[in-house]
Formats: sequence, C-alpha cells, structure tokens
Amino acid sequence: ILNSSIVLSEQMDGIVQASSASAHEVGKISNYLGEIQDELANFGLRIASQEKQTLGLTELSEGFFEKLVALNLQTLHQRMYTVARSAADAVQAAFEQAMAKGQISEQDLLSLDHQAVPNTNPQKYTSRFDHFTDQVLPAIQEEVLRQSPELVFAICTNQRGYVPTHNDKFAHPLTGRYDVDLINSRSKRIFSDRTGSRCGAHTQKVLLQTYKRDTGEIMHDLSVPIWVNGKHWGGFRMGYKAH
Repeated sequence: ILNSSIVLSEQMDGIVQASSASAHEVGKISNYLGEIQDELANFGLRIASQEKQTLGLTELSEGFFEKLVALNLQTLHQRMYTVARSAADAVQAAFEQAMAKGQISEQDLLSLDHQAVPNTNPQKYTSRFDHFTDQVLPAIQEEVLRQSPELVFAICTNQRGYVPTHNDKFAHPLTGRYDVDLINSRSKRIFSDRTGSRCGAHTQKVLLQTYKRDTGEIMHDLSVPIWVNGKHWGGFRMGYKAH
C-alpha cells in the first residue's frame, strides 16, 4: 500500500506539473490572442481612416471637376456633360409639356412613393409615374445612346435612385435567372448604392463619379439635375467606361 501510495503521489505530482505547464501555455496563447485582437482593432481603425481619406479625396476631385466645367475644356468629360445637360433639358421640357396637357399631375410625377413588385429578384418597384415615363423617356434616352456610341447607358433617375425606364437593351422582362436579370432587366429598380443614390439626389451643376458597377465594369458616371417647374425631380445619368 505504501509503495502504491508513493507511486500514486508521484503520478499526481506529474499531473499537477503538467496542468501547471498547460495553464502557462494557455495563458501565453490568451495573451497572443489579446495582442492579435488589439492589432485587428488598430488595423480596422487604420482602414476606416484610409477609407475616410479616400472618400475625402474622391469628393474633392468631384468638386474640382464641377469647377472645371465652367472652363469649357475640350475633354471627354466636358463633352459628356454637354450631352447630359442637353438630354436633361429635353426631359424637363417633355415633363412640363405633359403636365400642361394634363397627361400627368405634378404630384404624381414628383412622388417618392415606390411599391415593391412581389416575387421579383432583383427587386423591382412600381411608381405613380413609371407608366408615363415608359411612353416619354425612350425617345430621348435612346437618341442619346445613338448619338454617343461610347455611352453604356443614359437614363433618368429620381431623387431616391429609382430608375423607372431604363434603356431598351437593359429593359428586358425577368427570366428568373438572377445573373441574367441583374444585367438585362434594370428598369423599375432602386439603385441605392453610393453612386446610384447620389445621381438623382444632388443639385450640383454636374457630378462625375468613378466606380465599379454591379456588373463588374469600372465606369465613369456623370449626372446632372432635372428640374420640373422649378422643383427638383432627379437627374439624368450617363455611364461610360473608364480607360
């Protein structure tokens, strides 16, 4: 019994020592994890700071271009601004003429009420004016595309980023295949990404943005405001590939 007790005691000492060593290792691992967590937190702060700086530089360049427009330099962006402004004026005239004829009310045209269309993916919405724009906008938008082949799209968007009537080549019926419909069925959708949401919301003379489209293309996006009887309706938005 005494010999067994001695052996058992030695084994217990070994277990205690092993447990102590394990606790020490666990403590070291815990410290390492704590350090990693601190590094990740610091990294997150640095990333947030860099994103903020990048956003600031982006907005600075956007403001810079708005001022350059007044110089009327012969550049691609300047030419695109001229096209967009002319198209926006044509849309404004068509809207105001339709209201004067009683074809649509100002209240309906300026409405920001959008009703989700069930069982649509990407999600589509109806509005109080999209049937009207389906009749009026294609003639203007398609003519812009015809005259400027470098454009990928030329559309109207209201203040919420809602595009009631997209270009014909992007206004196909839904097929049920998301990857296909994302590209080819873009009418009556709300584009709430930072770029899309700003196109109709801003009232600057011009807003030039460069972004990665949801289809993967790097695009220049130029937009100008559309006014209806002195009230801001949204914007005319054009996209062309960045080179």
